[in-house]
Amino acid sequence: MPTPNQDETKQEFVSRCIKVMMDEGGREQKQCIAICYSIWDRKKNVTEKIDIFLEQGTTTDDIDVTPRCSAPKRKKKDIMRRRLQTTKGIV
Repeated sequence: MPTPNQDETKQEFVSRCIKVMMDEGGREQKQCIAICYSIWDRKKNVTEKIDIFLEQGTTTDDIDVTPRCSAPKRKKKDIMRRRLQTTKGIV
């Protein structure tokens, strides 16, 4: 997947990105457009956050890099018990 160049405008990147994505094949034009805009937006968000950190004098030691998890993993036994309760009408 293409990445934006330092001096590239949004329009320049999206145009270049769409061409590259279409040449790779397997995707419709609308999907390529959506992917390219998404890549640009992610780059913009990261760049803005870096600028804010630099303005505040934040160092990498100040950044919380603790992995986040959405939910604890359940054990297979718990999953099977839940399925049995559901099929028996207990839950």
